[in-house]
Amino acid sequence: MRVVRKLFLLITVLGALVSGKEAQAQLFSPGCDWVGTTQYQYVAPELQDPIFIFFSWLDNPGLGNLRAQFSDSTHATYLWRKYDPAQRQFNIIQGQTDSLLINLERGGYRVEVTVGDSTEIYTAWVMIDDVEIDRLAVWNNNCERLTLALFSKPNNFYEVNSNYFTYYNYYTPIHAPLTVLGPRGYFGDYTFTSNPDEVPVDELLPFLQNSHLIDIEFESPANQSLHGPLHDAKYELVIHTPFGKGDLQVETEEIPAIATRADFELFINQPVDGIPDWVPGGDSPSGEALLEIKLESSSENADSIYWKLHKITELYSNTSKVIWSDSSYMESGREVFPPKELMVPGFYKVEHSSKKLSSGCIDKLLLPFDENKFLEVDSSFFKGAAIPNVFTPSGANPTFKFVLPEDNIMSIKDFKITIFSRWGNRVYAYTGDPKTWEGWDGKIDGTKGDAAAGVYYFVIEAVGWDGKRYRKGQYKGFLHLFR
Repeated sequence: MRVVRKLFLLITVLGALVSGKEAQAQLFSPGCDWVGTTQYQYVAPELQDPIFIFFSWLDNPGLGNLRAQFSDSTHATYLWRKYDPAQRQFNIIQGQTDSLLINLERGGYRVEVTVGDSTEIYTAWVMIDDVEIDRLAVWNNNCERLTLALFSKPNNFYEVNSNYFTYYNYYTPIHAPLTVLGPRGYFGDYTFTSNPDEVPVDELLPFLQNSHLIDIEFESPANQSLHGPLHDAKYELVIHTPFGKGDLQVETEEIPAIATRADFELFINQPVDGIPDWVPGGDSPSGEALLEIKLESSSENADSIYWKLHKITELYSNTSKVIWSDSSYMESGREVFPPKELMVPGFYKVEHSSKKLSSGCIDKLLLPFDENKFLEVDSSFFKGAAIPNVFTPSGANPTFKFVLPEDNIMSIKDFKITIFSRWGNRVYAYTGDPKTWEGWDGKIDGTKGDAAAGVYYFVIEAVGWDGKRYRKGQYKGFLHLFR
């Protein structure tokens, strides 16, 4: 008896859809929905087998069918076999001798078509795509992430990806299992959205390839901590099926956001003509004592916010102590102003925490963000160039006094100023807090008489808030008094 083994190449493995009514081969499948070919490794194209996929729904079940014929369409006899993965062989299907095999389940099928003393053997793989989405549900919801789980029916995610679309390379001794699915599996081509769209789900890493779980988590750019969604939302998942069955769509109920994200900005007051001007401190904030700072929270999904000001006591070990703290409800305000009296020369860190009371979730942030950077309060006292060298205590402006600019004495705790005439006679002296000093009104100490118009010089000795004297010793300058 002459045996001819023929296995026809219909289209490539990811080939286009066909009508499915009749593929031009000796083993075809009336009514199939998708046709492809096997990808047996190291096997010639003409020895590859056809794959027939049929669509099925729970409310409209469908099964496969195969029709065989001899190569020249001569009337023949048929012996059908079905593949048994456990035994790694094709076993005879009893009672099936017709050219048409119907109501087929998933599996490999082989038919021996005999005319006279000639037999042709054909093999094909039948697969049923009956995948539907059951639900998309909350698997876990905590401070770091919201995890959703995709449930499919009639079988689960792993069964679909592992066994639904499997065939076996019977050319190898071990009959290695292969799959029609691409590397993303059945569910890996999807569209995922949130409603409302404040949750940036488009930033998520790809999912639904190796697991049915969807982790919705985000990294805070400030402290690299992970947090879940910060807005209540519904989530919609649309699976674009790999064989053209049609999109599978599912949506969750609204899921409350329980995570919080801490964030804030530090501003430094750099007054202009006595008017506050709050300037962003940036990554390495610094200024002169007594430094005025404003802390403004931009934390999200928080009920309460907390502040701590740390003064570094040991720079190299980053040891610190808390010198000020504050807390408030978000609704009562986002800004706080630490007492400037605390901002003496030194190095500081600002700690900000946000809390979602209903969930207990807390996020914490330190500024500056870099652990090797600090808020630095300088001990430089004043700039000589900013001290006025002309004043008129009488005439058109009789109340005008010789004073030091306020923004030039921020870091001075105590100072002594002495004013001398051009001949070296002392005419005025003051010792105390420069911020409460009213200035020299042009009167001579002791007599309260008017100092004569002319040139005077002054000597300033200053001590900063760090207890150190002005780094250059006494400061000396000239003053012109006009009347």
